[in-house]
Formats: sequence, structure tokens, C-alpha cells
Amino acid sequence: MGLDQYLRVSKNFGSYINDTESASYDAIMAAAGLDKIGNSNSKYVTVEVTALYWRKANAIHGWFVNELAGGEDECQVIPVTRENITTLRDLCVDAMSVPAGMSLDTHARTVLPPSDGFFFGGSEIDDYYIQDLKDTIEGIDRILEELPETGEGWDWSLTYQASW
Repeated sequence: MGLDQYLRVSKNFGSYINDTESASYDAIMAAAGLDKIGNSNSKYVTVEVTALYWRKANAIHGWFVNELAGGEDECQVIPVTRENITTLRDLCVDAMSVPAGMSLDTHARTVLPPSDGFFFGGSEIDDYYIQDLKDTIEGIDRILEELPETGEGWDWSLTYQASW
């Protein structure tokens, strides 16, 4: 048991968008072996991938819960925006950038504090904490590079969910 965390990215494909999306729908359904099940009158499929996975990264979890779920931690699906993950990325960078005259422990606890919970792991600012931040920065950079800006025809969504 423990805190498992997922940032998922999903994209919708369907004939209602355009011919390219309709072809993508057909290819996805065939690849999944579902082409005979889909409804030809309503071609629509959502592909969801886990873009980031954390284990006991309780500071990251605390940020999602406190900033995006009003402090409610019920393992619920939390909608996330591009701006949200950009903010989280910036906080991770900031937490590792120690101002002169301040300790890493003090600064990190101010910027992105560990979160307590049953089976949430330790609350130390240690190598595991730093590695969680580095992994988060790397993962978010990858997502931001691939995820188009919002606009017309934008059919993506991001969600965060944890289980414990």
C-alpha cells in the first residue's frame, strides 16, 4: 500500500472533427481490435495515457490536492490545465533553487512542502524528494512540448488522480 499518483493525458478522436481525425479513429479502433464494435453513426474514441507516475511523491500530491481540489483528498479525478502543470513545474524548479542564506530544507518546505498522510512516505527533504521534483520537471517538459496550445479543435484533457 502507498500513495500512487497519475497524471493522465487524453485525446478525443472522431469523425465529427475532420477527415484526418476520422482516419485516426479508424486506425485506433483497428489497432485495439474494436473496429467491429464501434458505431459507424457515431465515430468517437478517447485515448488516455499515463504521462507521469509518482510513488509517494507527497509534496506533488499535496500541491494537486490543495491547489486544484480545494484541499479535498478522496482519490478523486482532478481536472488539470496546461497552466496548472506549468505552475507546478516552476514550483519544482524554485524548490531546488536555494536562495543565499537559506537552507534547502527551509526553502523547499516553503515552496513545495511535503504532505502528510497514511502510507504517504517520508516528509524529509532528501534525495528522494529532489528526484521526485526532477522527474516531475522532466515529465512536464515532455508533456508541454507535445501538447498543443489550446484553441479551436483542441480536444485534449489532463487529469490527476491518486490512490492510497
